[in-house]
Amino acid sequence: MKKERIFIGYDTIDNKYFSEAVEKVRLSAEHTRARHGLPGRYILSIGRMVPKKNLESLVLAYAQLLRIVPEAPALVFVGSGETEAALLALSRKMGLKVVQHLPDSEMRDAATQLKKPDGDAGYVYFHGFRQIDETPDFYALADCFVLPSIQEEWGLVVNEAMACGLPVIVSKTAGCAEDLVEDGGNGFTFDPTKVEELVEALAAIISNQDLRERMGRRSSEIINKWGCDYFARQAFNAAMTACAV
Repeated sequence: MKKERIFIGYDTIDNKYFSEAVEKVRLSAEHTRARHGLPGRYILSIGRMVPKKNLESLVLAYAQLLRIVPEAPALVFVGSGETEAALLALSRKMGLKVVQHLPDSEMRDAATQLKKPDGDAGYVYFHGFRQIDETPDFYALADCFVLPSIQEEWGLVVNEAMACGLPVIVSKTAGCAEDLVEDGGNGFTFDPTKVEELVEALAAIISNQDLRERMGRRSSEIINKWGCDYFARQAFNAAMTACAV
């Protein structure tokens, strides 16, 4: 196909919805933490729990991260699916402390009722499936967002995380990686078959607040040019080009 007949701009979200929502959440951060039972600091994963998402590698990487950075933030999963039970079992097998919440905040695990004197490190939270009106609560207070998929057509959750001003760590096999992630700019890409690469990216981001803030700002800058209005313009240009033939 001729280059002039190719128009890029698919897979967008309502950036304004997410950016405005997280601003409100951050103004009442402690209330949001208490309502959802969120830790003080955490690494975030949002999405379906299915094999192609490769979430087991994220659990393994987190366990290895704690050996390098013992005071690392907690790990928070938002989502549900067929691999959820396996992720719970793996987390416990790796010696991590599991905390489960139902979407209505009913506690399913006795660990949630305990005051944690040892901070956030070593805790893995499972918050179940959440609707779009709640997901900004989780994005807003996270240190960074991770998408470790083995196979991913695009990955709109990366758009969402970037619209919320987060650094992103994204598998090189995710469709969005080439267009949305600047290595060292707004986050990192990594080989999803190499856990050590994910560990390295996590360690770099969680250990440097200035880097997190700079990457978060860059995420906002990049995604602001990749919204619904851009998709509409590109679709219009494609249609006009087709009509002119």
